[in-house]
Amino acid sequence: MVFLGRRSLTKAAIARTKLSYKRITLTRFTLGFFLIALANCIVQTAIQSTTLIVGSQGAALVSAILDLVPVERGFTTIHAGTLQICDNIPGQANTTCSTLSEAVSHDRDSEQNDTQLDLVQREVNRFNYLRPRGFSMQPIENSSGQVQGVNVTDPEFKLSTVTLSLKCVQSLPWLETFLADMEGEDIVVIVFQSWLFFLSTAAIITESIPHLIAVLVSHVLNTAWAGYKVYDSINTQAIYESVIMGGACNNTNVMGNWWETRVKNAIPIIIINVIFLICVAYLVFKLSKAYSQQVFGSVGASSHINGLYKLALWLYACLHLASFFTAASSALWLNRVRTGFVPTSFNGKIYEITFIVAIVLLFPWFIMGVVSVRREHRPMFFVFSLFGIALIVIYSGLFGSALFRFEYTNWAFFAATTTTSYVLLIVSCALALACRLQFGKGLAHFLWVERMLENSGFTPAAFTTDPDHNPTRFSVILDEKPTISPYASEYSVDSKGGQNLQTKPSLVPFSGTTGGSAAVSCTPPPFMEATAKEAEIAGRSKSFAERLGSRLPHILPLIRSVSPMSDISTPHSNV
Repeated sequence: MVFLGRRSLTKAAIARTKLSYKRITLTRFTLGFFLIALANCIVQTAIQSTTLIVGSQGAALVSAILDLVPVERGFTTIHAGTLQICDNIPGQANTTCSTLSEAVSHDRDSEQNDTQLDLVQREVNRFNYLRPRGFSMQPIENSSGQVQGVNVTDPEFKLSTVTLSLKCVQSLPWLETFLADMEGEDIVVIVFQSWLFFLSTAAIITESIPHLIAVLVSHVLNTAWAGYKVYDSINTQAIYESVIMGGACNNTNVMGNWWETRVKNAIPIIIINVIFLICVAYLVFKLSKAYSQQVFGSVGASSHINGLYKLALWLYACLHLASFFTAASSALWLNRVRTGFVPTSFNGKIYEITFIVAIVLLFPWFIMGVVSVRREHRPMFFVFSLFGIALIVIYSGLFGSALFRFEYTNWAFFAATTTTSYVLLIVSCALALACRLQFGKGLAHFLWVERMLENSGFTPAAFTTDPDHNPTRFSVILDEKPTISPYASEYSVDSKGGQNLQTKPSLVPFSGTTGGSAAVSCTPPPFMEATAKEAEIAGRSKSFAERLGSRLPHILPLIRSVSPMSDISTPHSNV
């Protein structure tokens, strides 16, 4: 029995793989969509990884300087050109803030020698050229042993020593926080590219318009954020040069050419995002038009079942989006609680445990949402609803935390991710409720029959008469009063009076001895002056009908023996 079960699972997996391959390679549009998604994933991951490396090098150097000099850590804010550090969340009671520096007009021509200033840039070059170089840092102490600053020296350039005053070092926590935030953003964006590729693949395999729209929206968000990063980098650079470099560090540029490098790396990302967005938008338009015109399903679904399935697909697409953005927002928050500065009154362990539980719940929540709706499994749907409500309650309760509100208002990427995840959670729960109200109306049975056909080795075939036209799928006739497939002969007369033949073979009832209609037969239209390609399509259509007729005597008894549907007739032996 175990061997038979494994054999059945293997057979079903092979059938699903074949079906996925056929749908991906169905037309030049489906194949092009898949290849564009793959290329976007590879190219964006490579470029974003380079950006992550540059940011990590800068963050590592600044953190090393702060670890060497015992400076006060706290909440750093810049408001109206004034840099302040607070021992508690700004704006709360019993919070003490001290001013570190104020904005000073910065003249780039007044900078010291660039050889002494480009600390981070040299660290980036060290990575790029893989040379065994590093920086040595030595604290400067006065006669009483108090640290007054730090000397940063590059061993390869013996004379290249930068002296950072204590005031300059005390202003670096703001820069450290900014670089740590950008590092987290880059990691999320890199993971997002892989997730977007899997979402694009799922859109083709399921032939789902909601998934296609979700892919397009994801590309729009990706492009919009790439543009915002350039604006944010330029704006932050101006603040750094006026407040940190000009005010606290006496025109000593700790970051060197890091800002210019960051912007130069971000501009190609915008261009690539725009190119991929245009390509995806065109392919989504073509595929959505084809999917909306093709006949749904392979077991003769009614318009009512079609509507139920579309509603379920919208739920699946929202679950995909909600799962990723909720996981990303939770990961960003956990990283901030663990690595960032938190007040002593803040109980970080409770927040860590809560968000770890939320992240762990996401995967089963997504799986249960899909499975419970497809199978109309009421107990599983109830558990899925509880998980969804728990996630919404957790995020709603977080806005009552002063620390969460502070990060939400001061970190744009975290705010955008959190808001998107919260909205998607609510929309997903609303769509799930709408699907729950449709339980018992035939969707689960329809999907079960389709799954049985796939597991038996029969997959919905799809043919196209012309690569430039929309694909159309065969509908298998299982009713007493069969539904005629859209494969009907269509003729048109052109302006010159000639006949333009579109070869679309039609599926017609095949009557047995009792006059029933339990199987189908393929009747091609008159070919007249058919081309070789049209003849090939007709041959494939006839072969499909023959395979269908040979499989129905084995498939229908299986379905009838388990299924509550009683109007399926077993094909006669002469099919």
